[in-house]
Amino acid sequence: MPLGCPYGLIDPTDSPATVIRKRYSFGLNAGAVLICAASFLHDRPNDVSMVYILPCITAFLCLTGLFVTRRVSPTVLSWNIICFVPPLLLVDWVRVQQLAARTWPAIVLLLDINLVTGGETWVDFSVLGLTVLSLVVVCCEQSFRFGMFEVASHFGGSVVGACDCEDPPCFPDGPSAPFAILVGSCAILSMDYYFTRRFAKSMFAANTSMEKSIDTAQSIARALAGFDLEAASSRLDNSTLPDGLRDAFGQILQNLTSYKPYLPEAIWINLPKKCDGRGSNPGLPA
Repeated sequence: MPLGCPYGLIDPTDSPATVIRKRYSFGLNAGAVLICAASFLHDRPNDVSMVYILPCITAFLCLTGLFVTRRVSPTVLSWNIICFVPPLLLVDWVRVQQLAARTWPAIVLLLDINLVTGGETWVDFSVLGLTVLSLVVVCCEQSFRFGMFEVASHFGGSVVGACDCEDPPCFPDGPSAPFAILVGSCAILSMDYYFTRRFAKSMFAANTSMEKSIDTAQSIARALAGFDLEAASSRLDNSTLPDGLRDAFGQILQNLTSYKPYLPEAIWINLPKKCDGRGSNPGLPA
């Protein structure tokens, strides 16, 4: 059982990619339920707990669906991720007006999960677009105060006590500070996306190359086991195996080519009939 998944969630027939998606999906939704529940209980006296209900319900429904279906396709995980973005941005708006810690950096984690699990590409751009739009709106509200904080207060309670100014919340660093924060936030978001995307592409390319090498090595080994030396030589010449593995197969091929004329007939009698996987053995002498 892979670490991070409960019993009964992983099937023996699951591919490695499916196991990874299940692990990420379970960790994401279970963690979201716990964090939202803890925030709900902590902020209840301040009358701001209602804002955490939406992401908590979203995570609980996704977690229930995971246990019921026991399937997580890239599309399902992508929709799971995209459903978290609006609630997180709503919580972020509420916490900005209370001068509390922001929640939008959690979206970076969602973006990384979608990248490393091979999720839908449209989700990447949707998450980036929604997050940048939210950051721009918050920045404009902090600078010009056109009423977004008052709307957010209906979801997250009052900002009284956050500061002592006449129209809380205030930002004493001046109107230019929010724009500096916006530039830094967008830089962090874009750099994380760029480097994680490059890492994910390299990882997928390496996995694909490894799978091809395993299939090629199995094919060559099957041909060698059936003494189909011509087929083994052709597959080895056209393969992209690592140098060490190519040299080893080449040495085996050379040895079998040298030994074949001197092998006793008993070897051909006992040779398996399906060494090439096609129901025949082309290596048998006529």
